[in-house]
Amino acid sequence: MVPAVIAVIASGGATVFFFYPPIYSFLIEDPQHLVELLLFGFVGIVTGLLATNLKRQADLARRNETEVRELYTFSRPRSSAKQKVRKVPDTTDDMPEFFVPPLPHRKKLSEIRDRALLF
Repeated sequence: MVPAVIAVIASGGATVFFFYPPIYSFLIEDPQHLVELLLFGFVGIVTGLLATNLKRQADLARRNETEVRELYTFSRPRSSAKQKVRKVPDTTDDMPEFFVPPLPHRKKLSEIRDRALLF
């Protein structure tokens, strides 16, 4: 943000000194030139804020990419290890108790599916 403000001040001063009458003076005679300079400064500061925000987001994306790459590298050997494949239970009766809420009217999924097909 600070570089943007310095650039706005320097470029605004250069514009006044070299292009606005009286040339080679920092005096602003026309009020229209003052409005132009204020608008120029506003646009310069907003652009600086957007550039700073973009740089911050790019740095964050780079850090996240590095973190994900490291996690992938860490997990890759562990995921390729042979593991015993378990069958997903077809009924709630086959599931461990901590997955199934304690309801007295638990029914098998196949019974529920059969009733849904009847309608």
